[in-house]
Amino acid sequence: MWQELVETVDDRSAKGIALALSAGIDRGVLRPGERLPPIRRVARDLQVAPATISAAWSQLARAGLIETDGRRGTRVREASVGPRRYRRALDSRAGYRVDLSTGLPDPRLLPDLHAAMQRVPRDETAHSYLEEPVVPALRAGARYVWHEPVIRRIMLRAIMFVIPAMALWALLPIIASQHLGQGADGFGLLFAALGTGAILGALVLGRVKTFSMSGILLAAGILYAATLAVVILVPNFAVALAALVLSGVAWMAITSTLQAEMQLVLPGWVRARGMAIYVVIFMGSQTAGALTWGREMRR
Repeated sequence: MWQELVETVDDRSAKGIALALSAGIDRGVLRPGERLPPIRRVARDLQVAPATISAAWSQLARAGLIETDGRRGTRVREASVGPRRYRRALDSRAGYRVDLSTGLPDPRLLPDLHAAMQRVPRDETAHSYLEEPVVPALRAGARYVWHEPVIRRIMLRAIMFVIPAMALWALLPIIASQHLGQGADGFGLLFAALGTGAILGALVLGRVKTFSMSGILLAAGILYAATLAVVILVPNFAVALAALVLSGVAWMAITSTLQAEMQLVLPGWVRARGMAIYVVIFMGSQTAGALTWGREMRR
């Protein structure tokens, strides 16, 4: 029975697995009271991470299709009557005086819904009770990101690079005016050099296949630090332009590599939420770095 159900799972995301098991329960492949295999075995059978199965189990539990009872494991509910709000309505202990759940309204009192129903999507899962609510989904994504060591390591790398690297971006106007003696036109050219380097970095990085991700981050970090030192120590406008082109290459190499690594590490069910958290961390590090270096210059 279980192997038959596994073969019907085409979508290996948490939602896809939950939908497949829900359909199996409806067809009677999984009967009320039947015990589900352990999460690790299900993950092995479907070739997904145990966290994906846990998320699918959570969706099924919220829909009232399965229940977990400590050491007895996870079982199909004996009487599955839909989401919690509907189960409460059918509970005789809820204190309702009149049961309207079986009432049939007079069709003549209802408006004509034919035109509106023609516009309803035909996808039968468009409004499924297995849809994950927004706030719990965000919490689940945040918990996964927080407890996954590889993802935390990537975010820590981003913070450790961005905050010091923002010295160049935040202080570039002062470098242009006070250090290089340039006006608005000179500052524009310096900023354009950074942008040109970023474009070159995007073009070149896709062809670099001899370095690992860690190697790219190390080489780009050294290059960025070296170009920053050249801009500060050599008060020459032409040298600064060349150095900033290389700075743009290094910036693009580091930021794009970190983003690519995040997308590769994150499983499909939490990828969008994990990338959103990464963007918040990245942008927050930029803000913190600009504020830090700006205050240092005022001292």
